[in-house]
Amino acid sequence: MADWDASPEELVAYRDEWIEEYGIDWKNPINHDEMTQAQYDMLMKLDEKKLVWTEHATCEDNNASPGFKIFGDCKLTGQESSGCGCWQSYSYYIAKEPWEQDYEYIALTAYLPCSVCNADGEGEGVEGCEGPKIPEGVDRSDCDMGFVNWYFD
Repeated sequence: MADWDASPEELVAYRDEWIEEYGIDWKNPINHDEMTQAQYDMLMKLDEKKLVWTEHATCEDNNASPGFKIFGDCKLTGQESSGCGCWQSYSYYIAKEPWEQDYEYIALTAYLPCSVCNADGEGEGVEGCEGPKIPEGVDRSDCDMGFVNWYFD
């Protein structure tokens, strides 16, 4: 679940720091559903050098986690999801710098209380709320019952 103590501006700043620190090829991810055998083989080799990050969904948000991980369905390998089906790989990012062992994930989406009508997350929002300002490099859904989906990918 997204960190409710972090603002969208902070989360996009974390994303940008991650891109810069690891030299993430942000504009050219490998799409999970379109991955070829050659790409799979390349990702396996790069993963040995800790240069691959997996964008995936959890039951709450989308994150990028270190390592080449196939969650859920994969046409190429024939893997099928198990459990609730929330965990699903979407794409793979290639880095220039290896990831560190203790790195957990970077948020690529977040479901947060609306800072305009439900700042503490305890209310149900206000009907017709315009929602908060959208920072550069971010997109969002409309405010819905006091919550907003933020997209950093």
